[in-house]
Amino acid sequence: MAQPSLATKFMLALLILLVVFSETINAATYTVGGSDCWTFNMATWPQGKHFRAGDTLLFKYDQTIHNVVAVNRGGYQRCITPAGAKVHKTGKDEVKLRKGLNFFICNVTGHCESGMKIAIDAVEQPQTTPCHASSMSRRCDLVFGAGSGSGDDKFGISNQSRFSFQARALPLSQVVEVSSIFRVSSKKPNERQI
Repeated sequence: MAQPSLATKFMLALLILLVVFSETINAATYTVGGSDCWTFNMATWPQGKHFRAGDTLLFKYDQTIHNVVAVNRGGYQRCITPAGAKVHKTGKDEVKLRKGLNFFICNVTGHCESGMKIAIDAVEQPQTTPCHASSMSRRCDLVFGAGSGSGDDKFGISNQSRFSFQARALPLSQVVEVSSIFRVSSKKPNERQI
């Protein structure tokens, strides 16, 4: 019987990893402000986007004149920084969203008052798997994204590829043991076994 090619083994391993780690794959990265980055008049930027707990906000800005502070509702409404709040100031800060309302401001004097603030409502991640089960088959939607930031679309969402595959229940006689696919030979390429 012919051995599967290295490419086939790699694709199978990748597919297994994608299915196993599908929960983390579902998280998205949003560049706050899209191509305009973190700046003034941000109130409308979140509109039309669907944020989930675990998604990441990427704040890009000139670190010499701006910053980012996660605040509570009062801090957001009154443009004040609560005692002990973490001030992000690298110019490329990533913040993971918590379930519920998340508030962010720039606490440089006058910036929050000029609209450099956002409120994000992040809903809970769905508890279902990425597969939609029927009696004898599953359709699985997998998403994997790149977080370079340079390819962000006009909405500030990082490039993502989405594909679906069909998995059907197989009789036990047709199930292949994964370890047999990844068998490693110690034999050298031109060496014959006697």
